[in-house]
Amino acid sequence: MAIKITGPIGQGGAGGAVTSVNGATGAVNLYADNATLNLAGDGIVVNGAGATSTLDVDSGTTAGKIVKLDGSARLPAVDGSQLTNLPSAPVTSVNGATGAVNLYADNATLNLAGDGIVVSGTGATSTLDVDSGTTANKIVKLDGSARLPAVDGSQLTNLPSAPVTSVNGATGAVNLYADDATLNLAGDGIVVSGTGATSTLDVDSGTTANKIVKLDGSARLPAVDGSQLTNLPSAPVTSVNGATGAVNLYADDTTLNLAGDGIVVSGTGATSTLNVDSGTTANKIVKLDGSARLPAVDGSQLTNLPSAPVTSVNGATGAVNLYADNATLNLAGDGIVVSGTGATSTLDVDSGTTANKIVKLDGSARLPAVDGSQLTNLPSAPVTSVNGATGAVNLYADDTTLNLAGDGIVVSGTGATSTLDVDSGTTANKIVKLDGSARLPAVDGSQLTNLPAAPVTSVNGATGVVNLYADDTTLNLAGDGIVVSGTGATSTLDVDSGTTANKIVKLDGSARLPAVDGSQLTNLPSAPVTSVNGATGAVNIYADNTTLNIDGTGLTLSGTGATSTLNVDVGTGANQIVQLDGSSRLPAVDGSQLTNLPGASRPTVTTDSSGTNSTISDPAAGTLEDIYLVSNGANAVTITLPTVTGNSGYIAQIKRLGTADVTISPASGTIDGASSQVLSVQYAALTLTTDGTNWFII
Repeated sequence: MAIKITGPIGQGGAGGAVTSVNGATGAVNLYADNATLNLAGDGIVVNGAGATSTLDVDSGTTAGKIVKLDGSARLPAVDGSQLTNLPSAPVTSVNGATGAVNLYADNATLNLAGDGIVVSGTGATSTLDVDSGTTANKIVKLDGSARLPAVDGSQLTNLPSAPVTSVNGATGAVNLYADDATLNLAGDGIVVSGTGATSTLDVDSGTTANKIVKLDGSARLPAVDGSQLTNLPSAPVTSVNGATGAVNLYADDTTLNLAGDGIVVSGTGATSTLNVDSGTTANKIVKLDGSARLPAVDGSQLTNLPSAPVTSVNGATGAVNLYADNATLNLAGDGIVVSGTGATSTLDVDSGTTANKIVKLDGSARLPAVDGSQLTNLPSAPVTSVNGATGAVNLYADDTTLNLAGDGIVVSGTGATSTLDVDSGTTANKIVKLDGSARLPAVDGSQLTNLPAAPVTSVNGATGVVNLYADDTTLNLAGDGIVVSGTGATSTLDVDSGTTANKIVKLDGSARLPAVDGSQLTNLPSAPVTSVNGATGAVNIYADNTTLNIDGTGLTLSGTGATSTLNVDVGTGANQIVQLDGSSRLPAVDGSQLTNLPGASRPTVTTDSSGTNSTISDPAAGTLEDIYLVSNGANAVTITLPTVTGNSGYIAQIKRLGTADVTISPASGTIDGASSQVLSVQYAALTLTTDGTNWFII
């Protein structure tokens, strides 16, 4: 944006106004972390910075901290040895036992044993074990070979109908490679290279007949016949500014003369860029700052400003930050997108080369590869003249045929050294340019409207150079539990701590509660426990405590101390506990020891040689899988799958034997989200299953 003025701007002020706050001038923001306020003191800390800084009580359980009740309105774990008037009676028993109490896994009062858990041994050597075995109500544990033991599996569901007996006609240890003739992987545009384990499946690329075109190492199409391409320009350009061959035009190209008044070229060659010469100094173009605001420049020539100060922005009041992603701004629209959030959000042109995108020149200032078939009035041959000139034409800023000079724009110099400049100054009709100190020059500001009637005249009743400190009586910082100490610049705001009436309790230098009357405390134990499992003092008992002997067969301890946990040792390795997976199924484990598995039969194989469209009949009750061989010859046919209702888990395998396409369509629902699938290569096959609603390729 360029700002034009017509006369000098005057300067004014108001006598008796506040000129600074705590030594700061201009738009002063006072936050909790302001060093001149000295708000932090004994028991008070400042957290954060600037507008998000807060004044907090320095609470905690270490030395010098203020004690804060926990979420259950209880004192936290602190040293209470200085408390007086506590009840005098000790704990009389633990789970019915008195004296030095030892708790072990076999302690009857703990009730640790339960469904699937047994206690073994007694006393300090007792352990808590998973009750594993192969008899009724036992937990199944994999044997030493990571196999399920011999147990009755007759209640298992979704087992395959029978083991696979052959793969593509082969038995034993079958290896399938890309060159396996039974796979028929090679097809139109696909070739198999090599043999056995080193064979690969490749795209049949090249530049001869029926090959697939592959971009070369420079991401270019190779030398192929393009005579069938359409919408190409009718003739190529033969020279650009006198240069022929592979021409690279960059922003710093001297023949372009792109730089001028308000426009600067940065960098050289392919990395050079053309930029608006923005800033707030003299002769600069005004650019919005990072908060989408006009910078500090003279706005005296602006008209139609609101007649009163803004009281809210898009419904928000106070210190309002507007960013590109603000929903009330509705900045995003056709061809404009908002990226990022908050202060880092940006407003971008939605550029690209796909449908409805805005076309953006590439790094070489060229249009990208887009379909130009809709362009009209394109020249049918190379340019023969530029503005009436022929031959090697040089265009400079002073070229009269360009008519570059206009209102606020002047041409300086001649020929190759001519430049295009903003016509800046402080006289009539000039463009305002900030001076060397980034200030507006002396220009007439008498036409500015809606300026504040006068600057702030006082702060809390004080005028002149105002300093606000913690002891300022107009601030009223002191309150219940808060006192002001000192005066002026050294005054501080403190928590009123102590051990007398109405004081705030503060932990002493050893992080203990001081000697205060604790007679009103509730829910205290009648006396400290004297020992736990032989340990005295501050005793912490965690899952990894060796005196508990919690871990045993099928159980593992993880972590140490307060983060230790007791876990069932689940997995599929030897001696591990089997856990059902997320679908309530047994994981992949050796089931060779299972007995009484439900019987099964091999899937039915049906060959359809009709060469016409057909529908697969609904499977009989209990049928899990069917195989359909479509011998359609040269006839393209459609095979319709059975209904999905009531057939969840049913598997259909369909293979094309003929030379024409076989289209597979569902009676209802979709196949992998599509309306149909096509077997487009002879001997291609699909294996499908249904969830009772749709079909899926497996």
